[in-house]
Amino acid sequence: MAPGELAEADRHAQELIDEGRFAQAVGVLDDVIDPASAALGSESAQVVELRLLRATALVLSDDAGRALPDHPSPAHRRGGPHP
Repeated sequence: MAPGELAEADRHAQELIDEGRFAQAVGVLDDVIDPASAALGSESAQVVELRLLRATALVLSDDAGRALPDHPSPAHRRGGPHP
């Protein structure tokens, strides 16, 4: 990943969300989340922030069901039962 690419994707997605263009924001984030996870690790603060922003865009677009995989419960991360 190029330096600044995650910050740019975050900024661009925020702008799109502010404009009510939720699907486009999700698209921008989808393009960087998997490569960022591979490069930085899925628990990286930057990756988690991007996943939260993606989930926010999905919830705002009334597509909360797609957001759920981006928010595993603490029990899930420990291998325990889901609420």
